[in-house]
Amino acid sequence: MNGHQSAKVFSKTLQNLEFEDRIIYIKERFNRVVLVSGLQVPDQLLTWVLTKREKIAEIAFGLEGNVTQEQESLMDVTLDRYGVKIKTPPNLDGVLPAFDAVIAYSGHLDDGAEFVKWDHKNEQFIFNPLADWSSEQIIGAILEHEIPVNYPLDILALDKENKNVPLHLTRGKTTSMQTAASAN
Repeated sequence: MNGHQSAKVFSKTLQNLEFEDRIIYIKERFNRVVLVSGLQVPDQLLTWVLTKREKIAEIAFGLEGNVTQEQESLMDVTLDRYGVKIKTPPNLDGVLPAFDAVIAYSGHLDDGAEFVKWDHKNEQFIFNPLADWSSEQIIGAILEHEIPVNYPLDILALDKENKNVPLHLTRGKTTSMQTAASAN
């Protein structure tokens, strides 16, 4: 079976698993797994679940351009809270081939994203375990588990339809007084 065929099999399997079980499934099948994070809201949720039971090998931050003070602060909070190894390579292409599998949020199924893609160039699978989660589900999990995110722009970027989702502050505090819609 080639990589593309295997990706289809993995996708069908992941569709039938709960979110956290998807992560377990991936980690059980691959020795070296890396999360590619741009520090966006879904990335922070993935970081939380990947470090919840055990430490993931590494997180590679794929930040384009200059790193902002907010991103640097969130990177520090993430490192402190989850105790993970963090790489900030100038070019992810040089880092990814060292891993057996990549986890990266690449959007929702409705927008053409997939649970699993085969990266022919690096000969590895790229997993998107949040492919069937709505913005509301992602933000709800962020709030429930007090996962640090950059506020409010990352929430607004995720909540494209302005569904009045409560916002979560980087300091781990939530407020029900503000909503994504009223923050505009």
